Amino acid sequence: MDIGVHANGASSPATIGDTTITPTTAPATIGVTSAFVPLDSPRRLLDTRAASQTGYTGGKPAAGATVALQVLGREGVPALDVSAVVLNVTATEATAAGFVSVWPDGTRPTTSSLNLEAVDQTRPNLVTVPVGSDGSVRIYSQSGTHLVADVFGYFVPAASSKSGRLQTVTPGRLLDTRAESLTGYSGSKPAPGATIPVGVLGQKGVPASGVSAVVLNVTATEATSAGYVTAWPEGSRPATSNLNLESAGQTIANQVVIPVGSDGSIRLFTQSGGHFIADVTGWYTDDSASTDTTGLFIPVSPYRVVDSRSGGKFAAGATLTLLAAAPGTAAAAKSGLAMNVTATEATAAGFVTVWPGPTRPTASSLNVTAVGQTISNHVIMATAADGGVRLFTQTGTHFVVDISGWYL
Repeated sequence: MDIGVHANGASSPATIGDTTITPTTAPATIGVTSAFVPLDSPRRLLDTRAASQTGYTGGKPAAGATVALQVLGREGVPALDVSAVVLNVTATEATAAGFVSVWPDGTRPTTSSLNLEAVDQTRPNLVTVPVGSDGSVRIYSQSGTHLVADVFGYFVPAASSKSGRLQTVTPGRLLDTRAESLTGYSGSKPAPGATIPVGVLGQKGVPASGVSAVVLNVTATEATSAGYVTAWPEGSRPATSNLNLESAGQTIANQVVIPVGSDGSIRLFTQSGGHFIADVTGWYTDDSASTDTTGLFIPVSPYRVVDSRSGGKFAAGATLTLLAAAPGTAAAAKSGLAMNVTATEATAAGFVTVWPGPTRPTASSLNVTAVGQTISNHVIMATAADGGVRLFTQTGTHFVVDISGWYL
């Protein structure tokens, strides 16, 4: 059975408008309350390519293969007492269209972490995943592909904590390098090899101090050519990537969880040149905060809460209200969610915005660039008073939503 979101059978031709959904599913396992510990800089845990193999031995993972990636005790991640990790997972040199799933251990869940639409495609996505009992996570490839994984931080069990507690904000734009909508930047289109500082502290609900890391949605658009984008706090640029661009003019987004540099900024490097957009959705406390439980994370085995392909497709301009933390749901009374949001079978190019409500902000969560496209992005988002988050689609599309954890 195809459990991903690429080419999964025929869909109903009907379209629907604004809709409210209350999930009826629950995760197989629920972890303990945990605090986030960001790494000082991203580090590579996995690369299956022969020329740069890391954390792996063997040939290119075949269709249906599962790679067990050891995470505990490697690249700054402790050997013990880690409940979950934040990874940027990239599939590259895909053998065919398909999907990739990341999970801790046991039976593979009916969820996906990223989707591939063509032979040789390269596509990344951020993943928050619990750690299996053997200190590893599993990465399954439906179609066969090389895999790259960079670690950005980890969660440690904590009944309460000063640091590592998520504080959500209404999505706010920190950066836009496009001439018609310049924000946090002055100058022309970033050239190949350019590094752009993005001011974070004291901006759009992020305080001027007391911040250990920020949650950003970073979009690269109007790419000059194929290449990659790297986000890091300061100092030497790490040998990692956050976004991959495959052609001139491409637009793609990915979430980034990153510490802030000593000057209150982060850095974005573009290998090939292109415009940048960065929206902030939250930040984590540091040791200067008071001890509390608000904002601690509860990792869960990934589980699916929405798949509209069994019914009508959302019309252009429609909003899905997902009451994932409403009373009676598995995530009841939680202040935020960690989700993988996928748009599939799009009717045109457009964007998707995820926010708590009520007023939709000037921000985007993922971008659809072609008819029929399937694209996903990791989203960490506050819930509204009704326990819901809103998903607006500029273009007609189906939604698939998988949840990997909750915030107190």
